[in-house]
Amino acid sequence: MKILVITLLLTELTVTYRCQLMQSYDYLFEPCIYQESNNTNEVICSGDGDLNLQTTFKIVDRRLPTPMKKFSRLYINNTALKILPENSFRDVTFDEIIIDGCKNLELLHEKSFTATNLITKSITFRNNQKLSNISVFDILSKFINLEEIYFFNNNIKHIPDEAFKPVIGPQVKLEFIQFYGKTIESIGNNPFAHLNNLKLLDISHTSIKTIGEKAFEFNTVSDNYLTIYLFGNNLLNETSFSVNSLSNIKRPVILEIEFMGKSWENPVYYREDILLPFLQSNPQNNLSMPFTPYIDCQDCRNYWLIIHQQCQQQLNHTLICNNRNQFNDPGNFIDCTV
Repeated sequence: MKILVITLLLTELTVTYRCQLMQSYDYLFEPCIYQESNNTNEVICSGDGDLNLQTTFKIVDRRLPTPMKKFSRLYINNTALKILPENSFRDVTFDEIIIDGCKNLELLHEKSFTATNLITKSITFRNNQKLSNISVFDILSKFINLEEIYFFNNNIKHIPDEAFKPVIGPQVKLEFIQFYGKTIESIGNNPFAHLNNLKLLDISHTSIKTIGEKAFEFNTVSDNYLTIYLFGNNLLNETSFSVNSLSNIKRPVILEIEFMGKSWENPVYYREDILLPFLQSNPQNNLSMPFTPYIDCQDCRNYWLIIHQQCQQQLNHTLICNNRNQFNDPGNFIDCTV
């Protein structure tokens, strides 16, 4: 009982000390601001004036005791910031980092982040119009406890070969990655090959034209499900996928695709050389085209779905013939032979 009372007193004293310290040092984070709400504490660096992160966080690092150097979130939204310099944050750490709307940000030093590499769980790069250097992937590979990454409307054009590498160890907690934005034009080989626990990969509304043979390939076989979203990519169509691009992923996959510009009059055709190996490579694989379910039931390129009836069970959408027949109606594919 005495131990419990002492523990509660120490906890109360720590909280009181923290509050007093933060109130006493309102200027500590200038020109950034510090705020607390709903059991979270956040550092916000915004505005359009000069922002010297090294100087700010050098002061924070020197004045705060170690237990108080951990924050829930860092939000950077500064339009004058051009470079995230080396060791910007010292030993200050954040559970979440959001870099948003920094319209002049061009470069992240390879050692921009140091201590927080071991702590941060979520990183978002959003609406940074000049951020184009692909070294950002090397930087992200150092965050050993990352769980989710968001790229949204930056200026990155290419997802490089082996984008995520075990620089200081495998990123076993990384489960979600999103790429969104028209500047993204291509995917290299094996960008996600080391992320054995990745659960959701969302590559949507990009300008990617082709999916290479090793775009989604992993290094090791796994029973972990991976969901891949390919929505709103205007330049992707049925011919965009390389042979084996979907059949060597080495884990069960739920693949959800939207082919833009398809309609009742201009339906999708299902490429046998791509989709049949994908569906046969793992009986747990599933394909979904929720926004473009229409299919030409007289186009012999789709006849393989009649021959391989079991593959229809792996489709998460209903095939809708544009002649208004049911897909397995004997009046379909009348001029097609094996």
